[in-house]
Amino acid sequence: MKASKLLTILAWLVGEAIILFSFYQWGGGMERDIRILNAGVSAWLFFLLFVDTLIPWINLRGKSGADVSSLGGRMLFLTLYIVAAVAAIIVCNTVLPCVFLVQALIQGILLFSFIIGLIIILSIGERTASVHQEEQSVRQQLVNLRQVADQLKLALGASTGIAPQQAARLQALADNIRYISPSQQAEAHALEADFAAVVRELIVILGNPTAYANVLDSKIAQAELLYQQRKMLYFN
Repeated sequence: MKASKLLTILAWLVGEAIILFSFYQWGGGMERDIRILNAGVSAWLFFLLFVDTLIPWINLRGKSGADVSSLGGRMLFLTLYIVAAVAAIIVCNTVLPCVFLVQALIQGILLFSFIIGLIIILSIGERTASVHQEEQSVRQQLVNLRQVADQLKLALGASTGIAPQQAARLQALADNIRYISPSQQAEAHALEADFAAVVRELIVILGNPTAYANVLDSKIAQAELLYQQRKMLYFN
């Protein structure tokens, strides 16, 4: 365990001890139940100040930024909750003294509101991470297509014995991959897989075009058709 975390834990434990001792030593003017309630709430609030260090909730190195963005929301709710809970303790025991049940109800409502806020923030963070992963997956599929296109260019450059018109069509296929837009549709994924499979077949054919002369045109036409179909599907 790192020294910084050990010191953090030590600071938390000492702080909790000071809070509990203070209520025990100087809280005699309160009713017993109210003193226990206020001591427990104060200890809980102090723990919340250290919770991200003691029990890390986020990965600051995450690439999606979802954890980092949710940190701001959590800190906002945490700050509002702590301020409201401390204000309730002060007001209910000095300005407007309240019985135990009223104070417990107020603290319960504040805690419930805090939990609901956390649920909302965490749900938003999880959704943000999910969307990021989907977008990364879609973009990776296009990267894979471009890699296949680059392999086709290399095979075309090393191939001999194909007609100039066939070479031009293959070159256009490889060059035009960049015009394909990302899409999350299942149909788009299927077309991309089919297109990549046909291009790989073309790469094999270009290794010995004479032996596959009877199927070269049909494979090029098949790849062109798949490209046009995929090109019509946009990001959604």
